[in-house]
Amino acid sequence: MKFHAAILLFAFASAAQALLYTPANLTITERASGVALEWDLVEGAKEYVITLNNGQTETVTMNKANFGSLMPSTTYTGSLVASDGNETQSAPNTFTFTTLIGKVTGIVVREVTTTSFDIMWQPVNNSIQYDIRVTSEDDELGGMNIIPSENSALITGLQGVTFYDIFITPVGIDGDGEETMIRLRTEGTGVRITNWWSGSSGIFGGIGMIYRPVNIPSGVYKIGVQLPCAVQYIKFWGAKQDMDQSDPENGYYELVQSKPWMLRKTEVGMNFIFQEEMTCDFVNTSIVVRYGDEVGNPGATPPGTTKEIEIDQYQWQNITEGVAFAAGWCKFRLDKMFHGVNWGDDVFKNKTIEKPGPGTFVLTLNTGPGCPGGIMIKQQWGMTLKDTTTMPGATDNMLYFIQADDTMWHNAKPGFIYGYDATVCDNQFTFSGQAMLGGAIVDAVMDEPDKEVSF
Repeated sequence: MKFHAAILLFAFASAAQALLYTPANLTITERASGVALEWDLVEGAKEYVITLNNGQTETVTMNKANFGSLMPSTTYTGSLVASDGNETQSAPNTFTFTTLIGKVTGIVVREVTTTSFDIMWQPVNNSIQYDIRVTSEDDELGGMNIIPSENSALITGLQGVTFYDIFITPVGIDGDGEETMIRLRTEGTGVRITNWWSGSSGIFGGIGMIYRPVNIPSGVYKIGVQLPCAVQYIKFWGAKQDMDQSDPENGYYELVQSKPWMLRKTEVGMNFIFQEEMTCDFVNTSIVVRYGDEVGNPGATPPGTTKEIEIDQYQWQNITEGVAFAAGWCKFRLDKMFHGVNWGDDVFKNKTIEKPGPGTFVLTLNTGPGCPGGIMIKQQWGMTLKDTTTMPGATDNMLYFIQADDTMWHNAKPGFIYGYDATVCDNQFTFSGQAMLGGAIVDAVMDEPDKEVSF
Protein backbone atom coordinates (compact mmCIF):
# COMPACT_ATOMS: atom_id res chain seq x y z
CA MET A 1 0.00 0.00 0.00
CA LYS A 2 2.85 2.41 0.71
CA PHE A 3 4.16 1.77 -2.82
CA HIS A 4 0.80 2.63 -4.41
CA ALA A 5 0.41 5.72 -2.18
CA ALA A 6 3.74 7.04 -3.42
CA ILE A 7 2.65 6.57 -7.02
CA LEU A 8 -0.62 8.40 -6.38
CA LEU A 9 1.17 11.28 -4.60
CA PHE A 10 3.62 11.66 -7.52
CA ALA A 11 0.76 11.75 -9.97
CA PHE A 12 -0.94 14.61 -8.11
CA ALA A 13 2.37 16.57 -7.90
CA SER A 14 2.96 16.17 -11.64
CA ALA A 15 -0.52 17.42 -12.44
CA ALA A 16 0.08 20.50 -10.28
CA GLN A 17 3.39 21.24 -12.02
CA ALA A 18 1.79 20.96 -15.46
CA LEU A 19 -0.76 23.64 -14.68
CA LEU A 20 0.53 26.83 -16.40
CA TYR A 21 -2.08 29.37 -17.36
CA THR A 22 -2.23 30.79 -20.87
CA PRO A 23 -0.62 34.29 -20.98
CA ALA A 24 -3.43 36.85 -20.85
CA ASN A 25 -3.99 40.52 -21.70
CA LEU A 26 -1.75 40.44 -24.76
CA THR A 27 -1.18 43.92 -26.24
CA ILE A 28 0.14 44.33 -29.77
CA THR A 29 1.87 47.46 -31.10
CA GLU A 30 2.31 47.27 -34.85
CA ARG A 31 4.97 49.06 -36.85
CA ALA A 32 5.70 49.10 -40.55
CA SER A 33 8.53 46.57 -40.30
CA GLY A 34 8.01 45.09 -36.85
CA VAL A 35 5.75 44.45 -33.89
CA ALA A 36 6.01 44.75 -30.09
CA LEU A 37 4.15 42.31 -27.80
CA GLU A 38 3.47 42.53 -24.05
CA TRP A 39 1.37 40.35 -21.72
CA ASP A 40 0.74 39.52 -18.06
CA LEU A 41 3.27 37.38 -16.21
CA VAL A 42 2.24 33.75 -15.59
CA GLU A 43 2.89 32.22 -12.17
CA GLY A 44 5.39 29.38 -12.41
CA ALA A 45 6.58 30.31 -15.87
CA LYS A 46 10.31 30.71 -16.40
CA GLU A 47 10.16 31.66 -20.07
CA TYR A 48 7.79 32.45 -22.90
CA VAL A 49 7.94 31.22 -26.48
CA ILE A 50 6.48 33.34 -29.28
CA THR A 51 6.23 32.02 -32.83
CA LEU A 52 5.11 33.82 -35.98
CA ASN A 53 3.83 32.14 -39.10
CA ASN A 54 6.83 33.43 -41.10
CA GLY A 55 9.10 31.13 -39.08
CA GLN A 56 10.45 33.69 -36.61
CA THR A 57 10.61 32.46 -33.00
CA GLU A 58 11.63 34.28 -29.83
CA THR A 59 12.17 32.82 -26.35
CA VAL A 60 12.20 35.44 -23.60
CA THR A 61 12.23 35.46 -19.79
CA MET A 62 10.35 38.75 -19.46
CA ASN A 63 6.75 39.42 -20.43
CA LYS A 64 7.56 41.32 -23.62
CA ALA A 65 9.08 40.66 -27.03
CA ASN A 66 9.89 42.44 -30.27
CA PHE A 67 10.04 41.20 -33.85
CA GLY A 68 11.64 43.03 -36.75
CA SER A 69 12.28 42.47 -40.47
CA LEU A 70 8.54 42.23 -41.20
CA MET A 71 6.87 43.41 -44.39
CA PRO A 72 4.69 46.55 -44.35
CA SER A 73 0.93 46.14 -44.80
CA THR A 74 1.13 42.38 -44.16
CA THR A 75 -1.04 40.19 -41.91
CA TYR A 76 0.73 37.75 -39.58
CA THR A 77 -0.52 35.11 -37.14
CA GLY A 78 1.33 33.87 -34.10
CA SER A 79 1.17 32.01 -30.82
CA LEU A 80 2.37 32.75 -27.31
CA VAL A 81 2.92 30.04 -24.67
CA ALA A 82 4.29 30.05 -21.15
CA SER A 83 6.89 27.41 -20.23
CA ASP A 84 8.51 26.16 -17.04
CA GLY A 85 11.80 25.82 -18.88
CA ASN A 86 11.42 22.07 -19.35
CA GLU A 87 8.67 20.29 -21.23
CA THR A 88 5.65 21.88 -19.60
CA GLN A 89 3.89 24.59 -21.60
CA SER A 90 0.60 26.40 -21.30
CA ALA A 91 -2.12 26.36 -23.90
CA PRO A 92 -1.24 28.88 -26.63
CA ASN A 93 -2.58 32.38 -26.91
CA THR A 94 -3.03 32.77 -30.66
CA PHE A 95 -3.12 36.21 -32.20
CA THR A 96 -3.27 38.07 -35.50
CA PHE A 97 -1.93 41.49 -36.46
CA THR A 98 -1.30 43.55 -39.58
CA THR A 99 1.83 45.71 -39.91
CA LEU A 100 1.46 49.35 -40.75
CA ILE A 101 2.04 50.72 -44.19
CA GLY A 102 5.62 51.66 -44.99
CA LYS A 103 7.27 54.96 -44.19
CA VAL A 104 8.11 57.66 -46.72
CA THR A 105 11.54 57.25 -48.35
CA GLY A 106 13.42 58.71 -51.29
CA ILE A 107 12.62 62.35 -50.56
CA VAL A 108 13.81 64.67 -53.32
CA VAL A 109 13.94 68.46 -52.98
CA ARG A 110 12.94 69.75 -56.39
CA GLU A 111 13.20 73.47 -55.64
CA VAL A 112 14.05 75.79 -52.77
CA THR A 113 13.25 79.52 -52.77
CA THR A 114 13.24 82.19 -50.08
CA THR A 115 9.57 81.43 -49.36
CA SER A 116 8.90 77.85 -50.45
CA PHE A 117 9.93 74.18 -50.75
CA ASP A 118 8.88 71.83 -53.54
CA ILE A 119 9.45 68.20 -52.49
CA MET A 120 8.48 64.73 -53.69
CA TRP A 121 9.02 61.16 -52.45
CA GLN A 122 8.61 57.53 -53.43
CA PRO A 123 4.96 56.36 -53.29
CA VAL A 124 4.13 54.17 -50.28
CA ASN A 125 2.14 50.99 -51.05
CA ASN A 126 -1.44 50.92 -49.72
CA SER A 127 -1.39 54.60 -48.75
CA ILE A 128 -4.44 56.70 -49.61
CA GLN A 129 -2.94 60.08 -48.73
CA TYR A 130 -0.11 61.75 -46.78
CA ASP A 131 -0.30 63.93 -43.69
CA ILE A 132 2.25 66.76 -43.75
CA ARG A 133 3.15 69.04 -40.87
CA VAL A 134 5.85 71.70 -40.59
CA THR A 135 7.57 73.17 -37.54
CA SER A 136 10.20 75.88 -37.08
CA GLU A 137 11.92 77.49 -34.11
CA ASP A 138 12.17 80.83 -35.91
CA ASP A 139 8.90 81.13 -37.85
CA GLU A 140 5.41 81.20 -36.31
CA LEU A 141 4.10 79.77 -39.61
CA GLY A 142 1.16 82.14 -39.73
CA GLY A 143 1.30 82.48 -43.50
CA MET A 144 2.34 78.96 -44.39
CA ASN A 145 0.32 76.94 -46.91
CA ILE A 146 0.77 73.23 -47.80
CA ILE A 147 -0.39 72.12 -51.25
CA PRO A 148 -0.22 68.28 -51.50
CA SER A 149 -0.37 66.39 -54.80
CA GLU A 150 -0.15 62.58 -54.70
CA ASN A 151 3.44 61.87 -53.58
CA SER A 152 4.64 65.51 -53.59
CA ALA A 153 3.95 68.79 -51.84
CA LEU A 154 4.51 72.49 -52.35
CA ILE A 155 5.01 74.39 -49.07
CA THR A 156 4.70 78.17 -49.41
CA GLY A 157 4.46 81.27 -47.23
CA LEU A 158 7.81 80.72 -45.48
CA GLN A 159 10.50 83.22 -44.50
CA GLY A 160 14.02 83.36 -45.91
CA VAL A 161 17.19 81.92 -44.36
CA THR A 162 15.13 79.83 -41.93
CA PHE A 163 15.22 76.16 -40.96
CA TYR A 164 12.06 74.06 -41.12
CA ASP A 165 11.35 70.48 -40.04
CA ILE A 166 8.94 68.75 -42.40
CA PHE A 167 7.16 65.60 -41.18
CA ILE A 168 5.42 63.28 -43.69
CA THR A 169 3.14 60.42 -42.60
CA PRO A 170 1.51 57.99 -45.05
CA VAL A 171 -2.14 57.25 -44.27
CA GLY A 172 -3.68 53.86 -45.08
CA ILE A 173 -7.13 52.31 -44.75
CA ASP A 174 -6.06 50.26 -41.72
CA GLY A 175 -3.96 52.97 -40.06
CA ASP A 176 -1.12 55.43 -40.45
CA GLY A 177 2.46 54.59 -41.28
CA GLU A 178 5.57 55.82 -39.48
CA GLU A 179 6.51 59.49 -39.66
CA THR A 180 9.52 60.65 -41.69
CA MET A 181 11.27 63.97 -41.01
CA ILE A 182 13.49 66.09 -43.23
CA ARG A 183 15.11 69.42 -42.27
CA LEU A 184 15.41 72.10 -44.94
CA ARG A 185 16.46 75.75 -45.06
CA THR A 186 14.92 78.38 -47.26
CA GLU A 187 17.08 80.28 -49.71
CA GLY A 188 18.99 83.40 -48.67
CA THR A 189 22.32 84.48 -47.27
CA GLY A 190 23.64 86.15 -44.16
CA VAL A 191 25.70 85.75 -41.02
CA ARG A 192 24.59 85.40 -37.41
CA ILE A 193 26.59 85.36 -34.21
CA THR A 194 24.83 82.74 -32.13
CA ASN A 195 26.90 82.98 -28.96
CA TRP A 196 29.06 85.70 -27.43
CA TRP A 197 31.30 84.85 -24.49
CA SER A 198 33.91 86.56 -22.31
CA GLY A 199 36.86 85.14 -20.43
CA SER A 200 39.69 86.23 -18.19
CA SER A 201 42.33 88.81 -19.09
CA GLY A 202 39.97 90.76 -21.32
CA ILE A 203 39.51 87.97 -23.82
CA PHE A 204 36.22 87.82 -25.72
CA GLY A 205 34.93 85.60 -28.47
CA GLY A 206 31.95 84.31 -30.35
CA ILE A 207 30.52 81.48 -32.37
CA GLY A 208 28.84 82.33 -35.64
CA MET A 209 27.19 80.81 -38.66
CA ILE A 210 27.52 81.92 -42.28
CA TYR A 211 24.51 81.07 -44.44
CA ARG A 212 25.52 80.62 -48.06
CA PRO A 213 23.03 80.24 -50.93
CA VAL A 214 21.25 76.90 -51.04
CA ASN A 215 21.28 76.79 -54.83
CA ILE A 216 24.85 77.03 -56.13
CA PRO A 217 26.53 76.11 -59.43
CA SER A 218 28.53 72.92 -59.71
CA GLY A 219 32.23 72.95 -58.90
CA VAL A 220 34.28 74.74 -56.27
CA TYR A 221 32.39 77.41 -54.33
CA LYS A 222 34.00 80.44 -52.64
CA ILE A 223 32.96 82.52 -49.64
CA GLY A 224 34.71 85.77 -48.65
CA VAL A 225 34.44 86.92 -45.02
CA GLN A 226 35.52 90.45 -44.05
CA LEU A 227 35.62 91.02 -40.29
CA PRO A 228 35.63 94.59 -38.97
CA CYS A 229 39.19 94.06 -37.74
CA ALA A 230 41.80 91.37 -37.21
CA VAL A 231 41.24 88.78 -34.49
CA GLN A 232 43.68 86.73 -32.45
CA TYR A 233 42.23 83.40 -33.48
CA ILE A 234 39.57 82.15 -35.87
CA LYS A 235 38.52 78.68 -36.97
CA PHE A 236 36.07 77.76 -39.72
CA TRP A 237 34.28 74.48 -40.34
CA GLY A 238 32.29 73.38 -43.37
CA ALA A 239 34.83 75.04 -45.67
CA LYS A 240 38.61 75.30 -46.01
CA GLN A 241 40.50 78.57 -45.72
CA ASP A 242 42.38 79.64 -48.87
CA MET A 243 45.71 80.80 -47.45
CA ASP A 244 46.82 82.49 -50.67
CA GLN A 245 43.81 84.78 -50.86
CA SER A 246 43.23 85.43 -47.16
CA ASP A 247 44.61 88.46 -45.35
CA PRO A 248 44.30 87.74 -41.60
CA GLU A 249 46.14 90.94 -40.61
CA ASN A 250 43.25 92.91 -42.10
CA GLY A 251 40.51 90.52 -40.97
CA TYR A 252 39.82 89.01 -44.39
CA TYR A 253 39.32 85.27 -44.90
CA GLU A 254 38.56 83.54 -48.17
CA LEU A 255 36.93 80.14 -47.83
CA VAL A 256 36.57 77.32 -50.34
CA GLN A 257 34.10 74.46 -50.48
CA SER A 258 35.72 71.95 -52.79
CA LYS A 259 34.87 68.50 -51.49
CA PRO A 260 31.42 66.87 -51.89
CA TRP A 261 30.71 66.86 -48.14
CA MET A 262 31.50 70.60 -47.97
CA LEU A 263 29.34 71.43 -50.95
CA ARG A 264 26.40 69.68 -49.30
CA LYS A 265 26.64 72.08 -46.35
CA THR A 266 24.69 75.32 -46.79
CA GLU A 267 26.16 76.72 -43.56
CA VAL A 268 29.75 77.42 -42.57
CA GLY A 269 30.58 77.81 -38.89
CA MET A 270 33.22 80.00 -37.30
CA ASN A 271 34.71 80.41 -33.83
CA PHE A 272 36.80 83.49 -33.08
CA ILE A 273 38.68 85.16 -30.20
CA PHE A 274 39.68 88.81 -29.76
CA GLN A 275 40.77 91.27 -27.06
CA GLU A 276 38.45 93.66 -25.22
CA GLU A 277 40.62 96.68 -26.01
CA MET A 278 40.05 96.30 -29.74
CA THR A 279 38.60 99.55 -31.03
CA CYS A 280 36.54 98.17 -33.92
CA ASP A 281 32.78 97.69 -33.70
CA PHE A 282 32.72 93.92 -33.65
CA VAL A 283 29.07 92.99 -33.98
CA ASN A 284 27.45 90.60 -36.39
CA THR A 285 26.00 93.37 -38.57
CA SER A 286 29.51 94.66 -39.32
CA ILE A 287 30.68 91.33 -40.77
CA VAL A 288 30.54 91.47 -44.57
CA VAL A 289 30.21 88.19 -46.47
CA ARG A 290 30.38 87.70 -50.24
CA TYR A 291 29.51 84.56 -52.14
CA GLY A 292 30.52 82.79 -55.34
CA ASP A 293 31.49 85.12 -58.17
CA GLU A 294 31.28 88.13 -55.84
CA VAL A 295 34.29 86.92 -53.86
CA GLY A 296 37.42 88.97 -54.35
CA ASN A 297 39.63 91.03 -52.09
CA PRO A 298 42.03 93.51 -53.67
CA GLY A 299 43.98 93.65 -50.44
CA ALA A 300 44.34 89.88 -50.05
CA THR A 301 47.75 88.30 -49.70
CA PRO A 302 48.97 87.57 -53.24
CA PRO A 303 50.28 84.09 -54.10
CA GLY A 304 53.92 83.65 -53.18
CA THR A 305 53.75 85.91 -50.12
CA THR A 306 56.02 84.80 -47.29
CA LYS A 307 55.30 84.96 -43.57
CA GLU A 308 58.22 85.23 -41.18
CA ILE A 309 58.76 82.21 -38.90
CA GLU A 310 60.55 82.28 -35.56
CA ILE A 311 63.68 80.09 -35.56
CA ASP A 312 65.57 78.40 -32.73
CA GLN A 313 69.26 78.22 -33.69
CA TYR A 314 72.36 76.93 -31.94
CA GLN A 315 75.84 76.56 -33.43
CA TRP A 316 79.33 75.64 -32.26
CA GLN A 317 82.89 75.54 -33.65
CA ASN A 318 85.47 72.79 -33.86
CA ILE A 319 88.98 73.71 -35.11
CA THR A 320 91.16 70.77 -36.15
CA GLU A 321 94.67 71.15 -37.62
CA GLY A 322 94.03 74.76 -38.50
CA VAL A 323 90.77 74.08 -40.34
CA ALA A 324 87.71 75.63 -38.81
CA PHE A 325 84.64 73.45 -39.14
CA ALA A 326 81.46 74.51 -37.39
CA ALA A 327 78.08 72.91 -36.92
CA GLY A 328 74.77 73.47 -35.21
CA TRP A 329 71.07 72.73 -35.23
CA CYS A 330 68.03 74.72 -36.27
CA LYS A 331 64.29 74.44 -35.62
CA PHE A 332 61.40 76.17 -37.33
CA ARG A 333 58.93 77.22 -34.60
CA LEU A 334 55.75 76.62 -36.57
CA ASP A 335 53.75 76.54 -33.33
CA LYS A 336 54.44 80.27 -32.98
CA MET A 337 52.75 80.98 -36.30
CA PHE A 338 50.15 78.37 -37.25
CA HIS A 339 47.13 77.04 -35.44
CA GLY A 340 44.71 74.20 -36.10
CA VAL A 341 47.05 71.19 -35.86
CA ASN A 342 46.25 69.97 -32.31
CA TRP A 343 49.25 71.66 -30.72
CA GLY A 344 47.62 72.28 -27.35
CA ASP A 345 45.10 74.71 -25.94
CA ASP A 346 47.23 77.85 -26.00
CA VAL A 347 45.91 79.75 -29.01
CA PHE A 348 47.42 83.13 -28.17
CA LYS A 349 51.04 82.72 -29.33
CA ASN A 350 50.70 84.94 -32.38
CA LYS A 351 49.10 82.07 -34.29
CA THR A 352 47.03 84.04 -36.75
CA ILE A 353 47.18 81.65 -39.72
CA GLU A 354 45.59 78.25 -40.14
CA LYS A 355 48.26 75.82 -41.27
CA PRO A 356 47.83 74.73 -44.91
CA GLY A 357 47.59 71.05 -45.70
CA PRO A 358 50.71 68.93 -46.21
CA GLY A 359 52.44 69.43 -49.54
CA THR A 360 50.77 72.81 -50.20
CA PHE A 361 53.32 75.25 -48.75
CA VAL A 362 57.10 75.67 -48.58
CA LEU A 363 59.40 76.51 -45.66
CA THR A 364 62.36 78.62 -46.75
CA LEU A 365 65.64 79.20 -44.94
CA ASN A 366 68.06 82.01 -45.78
CA THR A 367 71.57 81.89 -44.36
CA GLY A 368 71.95 85.55 -45.28
CA PRO A 369 75.09 87.57 -46.01
CA GLY A 370 76.82 86.15 -42.91
CA CYS A 371 77.26 82.82 -44.69
CA PRO A 372 77.15 83.45 -48.44
CA GLY A 373 78.41 79.98 -49.32
CA GLY A 374 75.51 78.33 -47.61
CA ILE A 375 75.45 75.38 -45.24
CA MET A 376 75.45 71.57 -45.48
CA ILE A 377 72.51 69.62 -44.05
CA LYS A 378 73.44 66.41 -42.21
CA GLN A 379 70.14 65.31 -40.67
CA GLN A 380 66.54 66.56 -40.84
CA TRP A 381 63.24 65.80 -39.11
CA GLY A 382 59.64 66.79 -39.72
CA MET A 383 60.36 68.07 -43.22
CA THR A 384 62.19 67.27 -46.46
CA LEU A 385 64.90 69.35 -48.17
CA LYS A 386 64.29 69.85 -51.89
CA ASP A 387 67.08 69.99 -54.52
CA THR A 388 66.51 73.39 -56.14
CA THR A 389 69.95 73.93 -57.68
CA THR A 390 68.48 73.98 -61.18
CA MET A 391 65.65 76.37 -60.36
CA PRO A 392 65.94 79.85 -61.91
CA GLY A 393 67.44 82.29 -59.42
CA ALA A 394 68.72 79.55 -57.09
CA THR A 395 71.43 80.60 -54.61
CA ASP A 396 73.67 78.69 -52.21
CA ASN A 397 72.25 80.37 -49.13
CA MET A 398 68.55 79.73 -49.86
CA LEU A 399 67.11 76.34 -48.83
CA TYR A 400 63.58 75.04 -49.46
CA PHE A 401 61.81 72.46 -47.31
CA ILE A 402 58.36 70.89 -47.50
CA GLN A 403 56.18 68.93 -45.11
CA ALA A 404 55.00 66.36 -47.60
CA ASP A 405 52.66 64.15 -45.59
CA ASP A 406 50.37 64.11 -42.55
CA THR A 407 53.11 62.83 -40.22
CA MET A 408 55.39 65.76 -41.06
CA TRP A 409 52.46 68.22 -41.10
CA HIS A 410 51.72 67.48 -37.44
CA ASN A 411 55.33 68.27 -36.46
CA ALA A 412 55.34 71.76 -34.92
CA LYS A 413 59.15 72.06 -34.68
CA PRO A 414 60.77 70.56 -37.77
CA GLY A 415 64.50 71.08 -37.98
CA PHE A 416 67.93 69.88 -39.01
CA ILE A 417 71.57 69.53 -38.02
CA TYR A 418 73.99 71.43 -40.24
CA GLY A 419 77.67 72.17 -40.81
CA TYR A 420 79.55 75.06 -42.44
CA ASP A 421 83.02 76.41 -43.15
CA ALA A 422 83.82 78.84 -40.35
CA THR A 423 86.57 80.44 -42.45
CA VAL A 424 83.89 81.70 -44.85
CA CYS A 425 80.91 82.27 -42.58
CA ASP A 426 80.75 84.61 -39.61
CA ASN A 427 80.89 82.88 -36.26
CA GLN A 428 77.51 84.32 -35.20
CA PHE A 429 75.59 84.47 -38.47
CA THR A 430 71.85 83.91 -38.12
CA PHE A 431 69.15 82.32 -40.25
CA SER A 432 65.87 83.80 -41.32
CA GLY A 433 62.91 81.62 -42.19
CA GLN A 434 59.60 82.06 -43.91
CA ALA A 435 56.52 80.06 -44.82
CA MET A 436 55.67 80.59 -48.48
CA LEU A 437 51.92 80.23 -48.86
CA GLY A 438 51.48 79.27 -52.47
CA GLY A 439 52.38 80.72 -55.84
CA ALA A 440 54.66 79.85 -58.73
CA ILE A 441 57.75 79.28 -56.58
CA VAL A 442 55.90 76.84 -54.34
CA ASP A 443 54.66 74.95 -57.38
CA ALA A 444 58.19 74.81 -58.79
CA VAL A 445 59.71 73.59 -55.51
CA MET A 446 57.12 70.81 -55.25
CA ASP A 447 58.23 69.49 -58.63
CA GLU A 448 61.92 69.32 -57.66
CA PRO A 449 63.48 66.06 -56.34
CA ASP A 450 64.42 65.52 -52.71
CA LYS A 451 68.01 66.34 -51.79
CA GLU A 452 70.38 64.06 -49.90
CA VAL A 453 71.13 65.46 -46.46
CA SER A 454 74.39 63.84 -45.31
CA PHE A 455 78.01 65.00 -45.29
